[in-house]
Amino acid sequence: MRKFTSFILSLITAFTPVIAMAQQPEPAQNATPAIRVQTRVVLVDVLATDNSGKAVTDLKPEDFTVEDAGHKQKVAFFSLEQPSSATAPEALPPNVYSNRPEFNRASGPLTVLLIDMLNTPVTNQGYARAELLKYIDQQFGAGQRIAVYALGNQLRKMQDFTSDPAVLRAAIEKVVPQVLSKAAPGTPGETRISSALGGLTGPHGETGPAQAAAIGAALRSVQDFQSAEVTSALQVRMGATVESLRMLSRILTGYRGRKNLVWVAAAFPFSLTPQDTEVVSAFARVDDPTAPPPLPNELAASTTANQVEHSFNDEIRKTTTMLSEAQVAIYPVDAKGLLGASIADASRSGLNAVGLLEQGHEFGSTVRHSTEGLAANQAVMSDLATQTGGRAFTNRNDIDNAVALASADAASYYTLGYYPDKKKFDGGYHKIKIQTARQGARLRYRNGYFALDTASPNKKQRESETGNLLRSTAVNSTMVYFDALVVPPAVSANPAKVPVKFRVQPSSFTSEEAGGGRRKINLDFFIAVLAKDGRMLNTSGNTVDATLEAEQFAQLQQMGLLVPMELELAPGDYDLRLAVRDNRTGYLGSLTAPVSIAKP
Repeated sequence: MRKFTSFILSLITAFTPVIAMAQQPEPAQNATPAIRVQTRVVLVDVLATDNSGKAVTDLKPEDFTVEDAGHKQKVAFFSLEQPSSATAPEALPPNVYSNRPEFNRASGPLTVLLIDMLNTPVTNQGYARAELLKYIDQQFGAGQRIAVYALGNQLRKMQDFTSDPAVLRAAIEKVVPQVLSKAAPGTPGETRISSALGGLTGPHGETGPAQAAAIGAALRSVQDFQSAEVTSALQVRMGATVESLRMLSRILTGYRGRKNLVWVAAAFPFSLTPQDTEVVSAFARVDDPTAPPPLPNELAASTTANQVEHSFNDEIRKTTTMLSEAQVAIYPVDAKGLLGASIADASRSGLNAVGLLEQGHEFGSTVRHSTEGLAANQAVMSDLATQTGGRAFTNRNDIDNAVALASADAASYYTLGYYPDKKKFDGGYHKIKIQTARQGARLRYRNGYFALDTASPNKKQRESETGNLLRSTAVNSTMVYFDALVVPPAVSANPAKVPVKFRVQPSSFTSEEAGGGRRKINLDFFIAVLAKDGRMLNTSGNTVDATLEAEQFAQLQQMGLLVPMELELAPGDYDLRLAVRDNRTGYLGSLTAPVSIAKP
């Protein structure tokens, strides 16, 4: 006990700037009963409007009835959230860095604009970009705070939350249209073979069974090749999209209240409530009029997508859970704009794969295929919105207005919190039903959640998520709040010793009962050194795995968890990626601290 107390006291002088911040009262947002509480609480944002669409702001807790998986729940937490006046971010002491929201942004309703190039053909990217710039110029309102992210091969932060339209315009202008996938997003793709196959003949011009067999063999080979190519591309896109949504949820978890994620894309590769239905390939029978009807949940034009999505079911469920915990509502916006019948597209020749004119059943099949992909994509958009409490915007030419409506949505809303009567989270889907006694009031909220036990995350997945955060200087996670003191050496040396001192917020790490009033904590601390061009040069880490007496734990609750580390760096300019992981929950916090070492 004396040894531990001595260690803590010896750190106070070294951590003076960080401890000074610790004396300030923690902001109200840290008091929200969310991920820090060991007993599970479910938070649901509820938008209430009257028949004219105007917000209803005078409802009381007793006006709501909440059901979870068919069981009535007691409302334990209730608040009406409305726009607050803008305040400037608090200032940090010299050489101190923090991922806490109060040091990184002003308060107010938050909107995240996600420009998705990975799931959008380059022909639609330019149109969507022009519409977003039009929104900034003509409809961006005072007091709105928007962050801009771009999804390419990886997620990039173009601009943190700001209310400056000039800054937002510059961020959107940096998103340059580019080709990222060979396959058309969202559909299995169509086999296109040279029309020369239609005139394939033997050496003397004959067109007998041998030539027909050759055409069929060539067609099947191309179809098999394209099917494999499309499947591979879809797997890459789906994996990158899932990881990007997870990254956004980690970034946004630390910000209090509801966040509107305006996702602009031409295709949305998966639903947030995947089904465990085994899908049988329909490619061999979709054009056969005598084929039996499709299996449940099978769309002929979406078979490949269904099969790939099926392989991502567990990851999608985890992503859905993280979005729910971060209170993120998704507003999908179709980057294709207003659509007519795709069969009339000028790029279509009307010929089939062997260069012959499509007729009869074959033509009908093509018409069906041209609409199935569109219907399936819009169904996914609707599901994304319904499952998170947002709205979907499809088949309209005013993308700028859609973004304006999404950004302005949920300016006033209620937050309801309850403890599910089913204490053990078994991974099943729980449907939420909320009603109000107020006549004429319309409610919008997320429809449910997956009851996943995130307290025991997969070790391999934890390591992968930590590695992604350490490599990306543009993305900070706020699932664990911490401050860091990074002081460049006063005396030049090669290599120079650079002390890095962490302080984890008392409300940000969890503990478990160890008997006799003792508490057990387990956290990992990471430092990655990145060159200015993004190359990772080296990494180091430290683990705090300890069982603390009651008095020791009380000290940590007052001061936070203080952990010193040290680096040796050659002269140069670097970005230090600092991260803290609570191993009990798997939650991560991260930030970037630049450091320059002068030559001796």
